[in-house]
Amino acid sequence: MRGRGPLVALLALAGVNGTTADRQPGADLQRPALRLRASPGAAMPPVNVLFVAELVGGDEVEEFYCPEIEWDFDNGRRSSQLEDCEPFTDASRIERRYLVRQSYTQPGDYRVILTLRRSDLVVAQAAATVHVASPGSDDGGPYAAGHH
Repeated sequence: MRGRGPLVALLALAGVNGTTADRQPGADLQRPALRLRASPGAAMPPVNVLFVAELVGGDEVEEFYCPEIEWDFDNGRRSSQLEDCEPFTDASRIERRYLVRQSYTQPGDYRVILTLRRSDLVVAQAAATVHVASPGSDDGGPYAAGHH
């Protein structure tokens, strides 16, 4: 998909800790942790990398509901998406998984950052590194020259 902007697909997964209606008023809510991984993490160019971010654990915390999603691919490309969501209620569920693909055509180490925002507040941030090896080098993992 070179030459096209990144394809962002958001998948909603059901909450794992019950509904907010099950909680006692004033109960302490646990924030989920944001994790990001790249597949493959190392390759020869050109490479199409799948980035998968997941909110792990925690409750259905309102600040994680319907955030602005910002990707910085560390290659001069950025992507931002803001959904038009219904107001948060006790029945609302937060998005737990975010997917995006990005192509890399030049060798280098790229530090990709995903930021979740609510207005100007950074709710969560995670990073992953992709290593794109120089053609003919022996540092591109299983895709490097001479590896089979």
